[in-house]
Amino acid sequence: MDANLNRKLKELIKTALESGKETDIATALTFMAQCSLIVPCHVCLSKEDAEALEGEGQIGFTPEKPVKLQPVTVEIAGKSYVPAFTSKEERGEKYSAPYSPFDAPVHKLIAMVRANETLSGIVVDPESTPFIIDDKFMGYIIKQITRM
Repeated sequence: MDANLNRKLKELIKTALESGKETDIATALTFMAQCSLIVPCHVCLSKEDAEALEGEGQIGFTPEKPVKLQPVTVEIAGKSYVPAFTSKEERGEKYSAPYSPFDAPVHKLIAMVRANETLSGIVVDPESTPFIIDDKFMGYIIKQITRM
């Protein structure tokens, strides 16, 4: 994650939300295409690895099976979204422990959201300046990425 890019993204999102102008929204979405966002996740271990981790005196642990990261979701107006953050400060305490942060390039985050029928999109910085990226906006971002 590039802190300078994400600081600029935060400014563009704020401008887009304040103005509501399509051009400002398009500018924020286009810029977002080159960013990574912090996504809080649950770490999911296999049953065997979870049992091994519970052993006493564990200093280090290497799982035997693949570890899965399951993004946290938030409900907004009856729809499920993946919260994503422009900075560690934006993530705050609410989305820190017990979650593990994952830096996700926006295009990979969009692919993950679109692969899950229960998700309606992404909400960027939901605690301060919530910017909802629905399917239409995700499509716009993907078009921008393919043009780069």
